[in-house]
Amino acid sequence: MKTFVNLLVGMLTFAVWGGKMEKGTSVKSVIRRAEKGESLTVVFFGGSLTWGANASDPAVTSFRGVTMKMLQEKYPHARWKFADAAIGGTGSTPGVFRMERDVLRHKPDLIILDFTLNDGLSGSPAGFHDRKNQSYEAILRLVLQHDAAILPVFLTDRKSVMLPDLSTLKRRLEHIRLCQEYSLEYADVLGLMNQACISGRLDIDLLWPPELFDITHPHDAGYAVYADCFFKEWQRISSAPEKVPVIPEKPLCGSSFAYFSRIDLPELKLSGWRTAYPYIVSDSYDWMASRHLDKVAVYANGDHVDYFEWKYNGKELAPFSFKVRAEQVAVMMEIIPQSAAFAVSVNGGEPRKIPFRKVMRSQFQYAVLAGGLEADKLHTITVIPENPPENTVGVMRWGALLLNGSKPVELNWK
Repeated sequence: MKTFVNLLVGMLTFAVWGGKMEKGTSVKSVIRRAEKGESLTVVFFGGSLTWGANASDPAVTSFRGVTMKMLQEKYPHARWKFADAAIGGTGSTPGVFRMERDVLRHKPDLIILDFTLNDGLSGSPAGFHDRKNQSYEAILRLVLQHDAAILPVFLTDRKSVMLPDLSTLKRRLEHIRLCQEYSLEYADVLGLMNQACISGRLDIDLLWPPELFDITHPHDAGYAVYADCFFKEWQRISSAPEKVPVIPEKPLCGSSFAYFSRIDLPELKLSGWRTAYPYIVSDSYDWMASRHLDKVAVYANGDHVDYFEWKYNGKELAPFSFKVRAEQVAVMMEIIPQSAAFAVSVNGGEPRKIPFRKVMRSQFQYAVLAGGLEADKLHTITVIPENPPENTVGVMRWGALLLNGSKPVELNWK
């Protein structure tokens, strides 16, 4: 079977080049609508700090939960609708490919964006033009082109809030520069908390209790401070002159996300694969694949018996290939205890093992299969599964392939 996808068309395809300098929707316009009591939809888009890891009740006592309560109390006549699009451990690069399914389908009026910490606060040697900044900028452009307001928020971990000099956090400065270039408001929670910490007004051990052994995710008191600082920024925005966002003609960080697309593999009905629902595991909701994968394509040398039980069928996991025209190709996959290790060869080159984290139940994970490809050439990607020991089941559960580049992207799967 030959499956060909031209990724210039289709629901999940976006070209983020702007033909001219355009204007977007401001946060202050959202505030005015809230004051009038209008109906407003807010999407929280980010990682585990937005979701609320370590909060006693992530829907209520997290940064997201407390912020929702503050908005409802501040504007009691507004008709609020909130959506959670936060997935722990993810940054802006997989975030680009989650925009349609997890964010835009809610028809948001406002998106609160948190990916700065997960993109790496210290930045990279490539500086302003690195790929993570390019994907972050792609999100900004896409939101503004869909007539929604976006409010980037810079959250913090324990180590960063205690720094004597925030200029060492290059990613924060790069994201602030992007906000300035796009005339965007932003909520600098990290900056405000750092000032309070330096002045001795924060009890760090209360916010990040040592017994939790976690210097990234705070407990309820820490999330409450996040929300308090966010609301101080909200109040500042509401009383300041309006900033109307602008969309520069071309991306400022670089063009590797000028074209990008998510191809949901179950929809391709691949030969040798079957379609299944993701696992639903109640004890790891933050990572639960069913939150962001509708179905998965399954390639296995066994048959599913019950829950996480599989029966070996005597077959081998054979290598498979597909062709792409893109600068980078990645995969959204669901990892389970039986997940098979695999390597990838690009254009017949030396195979490179693709790392993933072992899990006890199930977990969404994102991995780059190949990068730095020539944008205008068709490249052969060969995936080489590692067959487990004899009579042992190996499973690959893939949700979507993700392509991006400075020129139109394509997938050709035979």
